[in-house]
Amino acid sequence: MCATNAILRSLGLEVYASGHRRWPEEVKAQAVAETLRPGAMVNDVPARFGIQPSQLTGWRRLAKDGALLLPADGEVHEAVVNIAQQTGRPSANLSGA
Repeated sequence: MCATNAILRSLGLEVYASGHRRWPEEVKAQAVAETLRPGAMVNDVPARFGIQPSQLTGWRRLAKDGALLLPADGEVHEAVVNIAQQTGRPSANLSGA
């Protein structure tokens, strides 16, 4: 998990000694945006980010309530690809193609 924590820290994630993680708003928004893409498998997204599905549900609720600003359609974030490559989890097709 140390390598994963290092990758996540490079994205701006705060990882505490207790294991608690504080996610940047941009990463939360990217995770939610991925679930809204046509053909997206919502259950695959939490695995790529290393979070529980209930965490993603909470972020989706924040976006629905307007408390989380989602990225513009088509905006690509390499962060998810980097996490997937380093953790061995499948990455999303972020290009929209």
